[in-house]
Amino acid sequence: MCFVLMAIYFLLKSESICHSKFLLAVFFLSYSLIIELQNLILFIPLILYVFKSNKINLKSQPESLKYVGYSFLILLICFSALLAYNYLAFGEWFLKSNKYNPLFPEEASFFTSLSGNFLKGLDTLFTNFKQIELLYKWDIGVRNESPGLLLVTPLLLFSIPGFVLFYRSKRNEAILFLLIIVINVVIAALHKTVLTRHIFTITPFLFFPIIFVNRYFITSRNIILKTAYIIVFALLASWSVARVFYSIHTYYGRDLSNIFPFKNELSVFFIFILLIGIVCCLIILLRNLFLKS
Repeated sequence: MCFVLMAIYFLLKSESICHSKFLLAVFFLSYSLIIELQNLILFIPLILYVFKSNKINLKSQPESLKYVGYSFLILLICFSALLAYNYLAFGEWFLKSNKYNPLFPEEASFFTSLSGNFLKGLDTLFTNFKQIELLYKWDIGVRNESPGLLLVTPLLLFSIPGFVLFYRSKRNEAILFLLIIVINVVIAALHKTVLTRHIFTITPFLFFPIIFVNRYFITSRNIILKTAYIIVFALLASWSVARVFYSIHTYYGRDLSNIFPFKNELSVFFIFILLIGIVCCLIILLRNLFLKS
């Protein structure tokens, strides 16, 4: 999710494809393939957005082609790194992450894993109508039985009207976000093994349109309407925070006696943050060198 989000951030900030920020967008999205191969499909909405928002200048073909070449090279390097790792580690170029997991025999190949019931998958990912007791029996919605997004985080219901307002204000960006959400949801819903965490990537893209709903009601001159919205929003936000907190802390069978289990791994966490900082510094250094050249 982090790398996809960073890719979209730099994509939106870039003025055209002939810009270092666009190459950063390509890099982060390409790098995310190493973690989740299906992110390769997200290049489709990225390319559509580039043309739709006029970020590519067809009149300046030599310059545009040069940056298209840079982008393809970045993608090729990241994709090759994934293939090389697969071959060195497993002796295969392409494989599913759960191919050798005996608990998920249907995940042995891409075709068998994507042969599930789409409507049932959608229900599992969002609503859980077929297991509605998950709404009030929190203790049974743990581990791989974690409820759908709208049960865990009902605050996301506001993203539905939010996208309407988002589309009216920023049409191209709204379409970009919707395509990212649809692609991830369709792939996850088609899986034989449907888990809510499979669509974790889309959560920031679902939350963002809520900003437009907040602005609409907060700036309303109708005091009653504004107050009612604030109360409803606060109640749903409180439920969402509590349910997400419970889901996270019980996912691996832990109880709530130790709500800060991560403190045992703080040293590893700080080392990870340090490495991220070093990588960011290198990216900035390379960017400055690139701009000077």
